[in-house]
Amino acid sequence: MVKTFIIAAVMLFCSVPLSWGQTQKQISDSIADTLTLDEVVVLQKLVKHSVQKDIYTISSKIRERSYSAMDILKNLPGVNIDNLSQQISVKMDNRVVILVNGMERPKEYVQSLTTEQISKVEILNVLPKKYSLSGMRYGINIITNDIIGHHVNLQNFLMYSPMQNGNNDIANIQPRASYMYIGKKLKLDASYGYANIHWNYPITYQRVIGTTNEISQGVSTKSPNDFNLQRMNNINLGLDYSCGNNSVIYWRSSFSHANESQFDRISFYDANSSSLLLNDEYFGNSSKYNDIKQTIGYNGKINNRLSLSASINYNYRRNVINSIYQDESNSSTDKYTNKKSYFMGYLSGDYALSENISINGGYSFMWNKYHSTAHEGTLSSNIFRLHDLFSYINVTLGERVSIHAGLNFEHFTNNSQTQNAHYTKVLPTLQIAYSPYEWLQLTGNYDMQMTYPNQSQLSEISYQIGYNIWSKGVSTLKPTQISVYSFQATLWDNLMIGIGYENKSDNISSMYCQQTSGINKIMVNNRLSSWSFMAMYDWQILHGLSFNNSINIERDKLHFDSGNRAYTNVIVNSRLDWVIPKANLAASLEYSKNLVRNPLVQGYNETGQDLWEISLRKSFFNKRLNVYLDYCPPIRLFTHDNQKRVIDTSFYKETQSLNLHTYDNLIMVRLIFNLHHGAKGKFHKSSNSKFISEEKNGRGLL
Repeated sequence: MVKTFIIAAVMLFCSVPLSWGQTQKQISDSIADTLTLDEVVVLQKLVKHSVQKDIYTISSKIRERSYSAMDILKNLPGVNIDNLSQQISVKMDNRVVILVNGMERPKEYVQSLTTEQISKVEILNVLPKKYSLSGMRYGINIITNDIIGHHVNLQNFLMYSPMQNGNNDIANIQPRASYMYIGKKLKLDASYGYANIHWNYPITYQRVIGTTNEISQGVSTKSPNDFNLQRMNNINLGLDYSCGNNSVIYWRSSFSHANESQFDRISFYDANSSSLLLNDEYFGNSSKYNDIKQTIGYNGKINNRLSLSASINYNYRRNVINSIYQDESNSSTDKYTNKKSYFMGYLSGDYALSENISINGGYSFMWNKYHSTAHEGTLSSNIFRLHDLFSYINVTLGERVSIHAGLNFEHFTNNSQTQNAHYTKVLPTLQIAYSPYEWLQLTGNYDMQMTYPNQSQLSEISYQIGYNIWSKGVSTLKPTQISVYSFQATLWDNLMIGIGYENKSDNISSMYCQQTSGINKIMVNNRLSSWSFMAMYDWQILHGLSFNNSINIERDKLHFDSGNRAYTNVIVNSRLDWVIPKANLAASLEYSKNLVRNPLVQGYNETGQDLWEISLRKSFFNKRLNVYLDYCPPIRLFTHDNQKRVIDTSFYKETQSLNLHTYDNLIMVRLIFNLHHGAKGKFHKSSNSKFISEEKNGRGLL
């Protein structure tokens, strides 16, 4: 079966693409044929740096080695995209929001864009306030060429894990269809996606409770004991209406319905006894949720100096959870309901005092309610209220220095069943960029922001996760204040070096405590400090052959009442790309070292994995059909065999070890088909770009 699959894949990539309704003369038509003189002047400098954003005009060199929007982003300095999860990071930070023409879009929308539709990409170092409120650090704003007409995008993503995923060789299948209409004033888009994911993990357990020392029965990738299932349906709708040349009213809507479950079936034996009798333990939970999001907004330029941005966001989620636990002598089944109601309003204005000085200010508010219930009544309820006033100034001194500075006033309340907590914070920000030479840019940054606990951390639903062991949230958790200090140097637009320090006051983590009823795993506030060093390099070895490398060294220290705990992690992403434009073929060899050890109050937990990947990308029919093939070979060089979680207390000890060989021989196939119907070469220039004014969790793939 595997040999047949590999032979078919090789034949597919080696085949010669056929002509499909266009001659070579027709193919040469591109955006370059329709550029105005002013646009040609802009293209003379493909990169423009400032303290607020770095602007990259997409050159023909980037286009010829890119087959999708994600490929274009991956080819930009400082941007990494994980092939498995499609998670995007900027400068080794995955707190990234994606915008298209200045407005937030889901990742599915970006994946449906073709390379011809993208004219520029802005890496936003300063975000609009409504995105930094949600904990985002960087932004990517994609400026599009609005090609008038109808666009259809069909995709399918398949993950095939032969003999390494229990009985589920097909670990992941995600088909999706997108439609987009672009007119002179109206833009409409709609998409539907379905996901069916079966991922099963072989995890070895050892735990000590009192004098009892238990070890789980041996497992393997063929016989896992942790089973995960996710089925999801997702619909996205969008509508933009241009009011004149400088204003747009937009509406976004999304609906998701998902069934998720995780179940562990573990057989323990007593390590202190010679008896081979096994104690079977079974626990898990399943959830079914509906999630609705609605946004309506306006972006407009009133005159040559003043522009406004306003939006209203609403989000409702209802999640029904069934929890089960069973061992030799105990059995329990419970049903819970989590509800979330979220409402946010945002108003921001930009005013240009002169050609080199502008000010930005505004107000945002947020109301958020978390509600957890069981058959006996309400377990926990939290109502968040946030009011935020902000004001910033942007100054450009010649062509060498730019400054962004401001203050942010936040008032936050958390009304729970047991307390009414109030927090008022003054959060300053200062960023300075200096370019002494054309090939060198220096940036310094100081920033403070707040992040707020989520429902899983606050909900006081108690889940049984072991014999006399329960897990629950704490409704009185404090918000986290984050202070960031960083310095970065960019040389020749392909080498980045940076150092940073981040301090998180009232960071949220977990700990175990002993009570009369048993052992409880709860959430607590403490302090987390982090030092980091980052280096990213892009080397064009030969025409068509390039090497990208990034390394991040982090030192994380968790401070708590009884002491502190610290770990140092080295994260590496290296990729060798080979592109053959005439054959519409690209290949890459990639190594990623992403296993990270995170300190806990009573131990540590590890996330991520180390992988080698071999990738092939082939384009057919003038890039209408793009095929991606990724393979994870079982290479042991510079990789870890296990991902661990260790808890060590006087009353409870636990070790979990996930066998990372479950990723061996993993094959990923992505098919992308694009079709356009409309006036060939006719563009509607979007003006929305001028309105821009301002941690991995889980076990691997899930």
